[in-house]
Amino acid sequence: MRKSILLAAYSFIIFFYSCTKDDLGEQLPPETHIGTNTFGCLINGKIWNAKKGSTSVPMLNVDHPHSTVFNLFASRCHASSDRLNSIIEAISFSILQDTVKAGIFVLDDVVKRKGSFSSDLTNCYYESNDNSSNKLELTYFDTVQRIVSGRFELHFAARGNCAALDITNGRFDIKY
Repeated sequence: MRKSILLAAYSFIIFFYSCTKDDLGEQLPPETHIGTNTFGCLINGKIWNAKKGSTSVPMLNVDHPHSTVFNLFASRCHASSDRLNSIIEAISFSILQDTVKAGIFVLDDVVKRKGSFSSDLTNCYYESNDNSSNKLELTYFDTVQRIVSGRFELHFAARGNCAALDITNGRFDIKY
């Protein structure tokens, strides 16, 4: 009996320590271009995936009404017992130029090319400005099948009570 308990304890310890962080939690979605409706990134090194919570706020939304405008919105809702007080975090991009097509967009103009992050949790709102390291890359943009895929990176300095944010390894694949 004692050997069985020791064997079970030993097995548990080996199992517990053999798990990696990725085995235990979320992972970033793979980079695809088939319209899987995924959106994820690292925010200060922690995985952030768009998710719909108990609110009616859509998890992903792409608005491309004509060739000169492109807007992408992704949200993550943290469930709350009070539906009206669910915590929402959102990442959005907006591009306004002659023709929006696959390519790299430097997000350095709050009117024509911008990226933003907002959080109800911290009451912080960040918007890209003249930082040339803020980028959105549309790797696949099919207006017939209505699929857009890409990568992004955003860096925001600390201001007021809002800590600095580094959003890296961003990727999305959305059917709109």
